[in-house]
Amino acid sequence: MPTIRKTPPALFEVLKNTQINIVREMGLVMQRASFSVVFSEGLDFSCALYSSRGDMLAQAENIPAHLGVQRFLIKNSIKEIGPENMKPGDVMLSNDAYFGGSHFPDLTVMGPIFYKGELVAFGANLAHHSDMGGMVPGSFASTATETYQEGLQLPPVKFMVEGKVNRDVMEIIKRNVRIPNDVSADLMAQVASLKTGQNRVLGLIERYGLKTFLQFNKELIDYSEARMKDGINSIPKGEYEFEDYMDNDGISHKPYKIHAVVKVGGGRVVCDFTGSDTQAEGPINSPYSFTTSASVVAVKTVADPHGPANEGMFNPISIVAPEGSIVNPIRPAPITGGLGETSNRVAGVVWGALAKAVPEKSIACQGCSDDNVFISGISPRSKELYILYDYPEVGWGARPFADGVSAFYARHTGNVDNNLAEVYESRWPVLMTRYSLRVGSGGAGKYRGGFGIVKEYTTHPMHQTTVTTLADRCMYPPYGLLGGRPGAPGRWTKITSEGIETPLSPFGGKIAKAALLPGESIRIETPSGGGYGNPLEREPQRVLNDVMNEYITVEQAHDEYGVVLVRGGNAVDEEETKRLRRTLAAS
Repeated sequence: MPTIRKTPPALFEVLKNTQINIVREMGLVMQRASFSVVFSEGLDFSCALYSSRGDMLAQAENIPAHLGVQRFLIKNSIKEIGPENMKPGDVMLSNDAYFGGSHFPDLTVMGPIFYKGELVAFGANLAHHSDMGGMVPGSFASTATETYQEGLQLPPVKFMVEGKVNRDVMEIIKRNVRIPNDVSADLMAQVASLKTGQNRVLGLIERYGLKTFLQFNKELIDYSEARMKDGINSIPKGEYEFEDYMDNDGISHKPYKIHAVVKVGGGRVVCDFTGSDTQAEGPINSPYSFTTSASVVAVKTVADPHGPANEGMFNPISIVAPEGSIVNPIRPAPITGGLGETSNRVAGVVWGALAKAVPEKSIACQGCSDDNVFISGISPRSKELYILYDYPEVGWGARPFADGVSAFYARHTGNVDNNLAEVYESRWPVLMTRYSLRVGSGGAGKYRGGFGIVKEYTTHPMHQTTVTTLADRCMYPPYGLLGGRPGAPGRWTKITSEGIETPLSPFGGKIAKAALLPGESIRIETPSGGGYGNPLEREPQRVLNDVMNEYITVEQAHDEYGVVLVRGGNAVDEEETKRLRRTLAAS
């Protein structure tokens, strides 16, 4: 039976959009109050509101991958601490991935919202900090074999008690991180964001009444669930199977399989990962919360891409992930790369399965790697330790109606901003000597895959640094759909001051705290999106435009698209193109 709404339709829309604007404003406050580039420029955070029992009410369009992990951690933290032990002004925090959180550099901060003594909601945000301790600067240890090497792990604790900072917790954090001033300043920006959310929610309740607020939120969750079920019902009933591989775990060269059977029917989806490999020795394991979040994001983009993000969208989706597998590891298996690398692949596998059901709603594979890079040393200027953290953009897969997007953040999470060369060079002793599209790298297709990028960092001529990277998609290229070709895999290169080029790591994009001598460089060529549809069906004029824009070469136009260009590549020879395409189609 459909839910009968008590909230008038116009008021329902007002309240829905007001709550979304509240969490958006929380993000703006955090961005403006923060210290680190990760917060202020990269926007690597998510803000949300929850009910008093931990049901998600609204999340801003920050990072979709945080939808699941933040939700799990909020619910578990409420149980752990107990609502009866919370008071106005309290703020809790945690980063425990095995308790529902994200990878350890992501700290989730949450605060109860009381109205006239009654607990009515929670505000929360999750944000990536530039360091959380562990064996390497930046806390992305690509050679870690257990979580204890990855960084400080915090269970749900009270960071603020009735409005005052818990100095014991703050000092534990500051004593365990390499850049304590940055981390503590960003933590207080998270607290300021919570305060904004609290004030806006209380203002909303004052205006419309607590009864209306609570009733609306129940109806909002029911509305979102109904939308998701309707969207799922638009997908043909059946079981759809797909698999893909992680390059390696940074410890051995063994690839790791992620296998999914997506079962659709009766307004429900089950994503079953039975058949995926056992957990890895290295840090590419995806805890259950990561796997759930990635799967739900993938299903939502197909079933209900425009619906509100709240608890209701999770209800029709079930996840089967065998314990002890790479998609549901057992503590203390290392997990730092599980969010940006493995859960990316989880989303890609679910997308690949659903593409067999609804290719007209699907997207070819995107770059699927966060390409995490950390350059660290003692600044010649400030004489203090610095940590440069970057996550270069990739190419996204082509769509049934358009080429893939180029130079966009990798995760199914998306929405993190590109970082400017000027910001990095003004803050740290490095030069960004190249930042360009990786032209020619997108998978060929009726619609072409988006291009990754090329970035080069050169160290200060009188300054030795270390570099740590955690990336994937260097061995297994992003897949194409319906005849579209794969995009280019990633490539990481070290360049000496004499110009000699060698692979940065035998594991592709995984290396821990390697020395970079003065004047040496690293070059990152990020993965590119797969193509969609037969390349021989691409309009010759679009191929010509790509050549004119120097996106592809004349040779690629001929060999991959069957387009013959004349006049130095300035015009299409239509008759020769038809003849060549017939020949290629028959071969």
